[in-house]
Amino acid sequence: MPEPDKVPEPVKVPDKVTVGTIGKPHGLDGAVVVHPETDNPDRFKPGASLDTDSGKALIVGRARRSEAILLVTFVGVTDRDAAEALRGLVLTISADDRRNLEDDEFWPEDLVGLEVRDPTGSLIGRVAGIDAEAPQPRLTIATDRGEFVVPLVNALVPEVNVGDGYLVIEPIDGLLEP
Repeated sequence: MPEPDKVPEPVKVPDKVTVGTIGKPHGLDGAVVVHPETDNPDRFKPGASLDTDSGKALIVGRARRSEAILLVTFVGVTDRDAAEALRGLVLTISADDRRNLEDDEFWPEDLVGLEVRDPTGSLIGRVAGIDAEAPQPRLTIATDRGEFVVPLVNALVPEVNVGDGYLVIEPIDGLLEP
């Protein structure tokens, strides 16, 4: 089992961040379903330029909601076959183009490598990973007794101090048991 001081230090901010993934074509005019991974509603406005994991940039021509899905047409993609060729592409932006964070906000990757302390300040371990895609984000905490998963909720993680390199967890009964 990894020791707390053997866990990687905080990771470098990525150059690119994912804002969505292209799904199946919708209709015959080149529209595709996009599965967004962003909290910025303007990310898919007409004229927005998005990079892809294939190295090709796409420009949003039109975007609209249809029931619970986001439909996007990209400039130059005018038929179903061209739309099908985009299926599975990951849409990204430069990390520098992300929105500014509020004082109490952080990016998920900022947590990896932080010290994990109890409310008295005693070291418990380090954040080894974060599952931010789950319905409830979860931290993986590496300790000298093994790894533990802790839901990222205020009741269990009352303090996150990225600047000073630590977060505090409330070690309720059973939370850090193997």
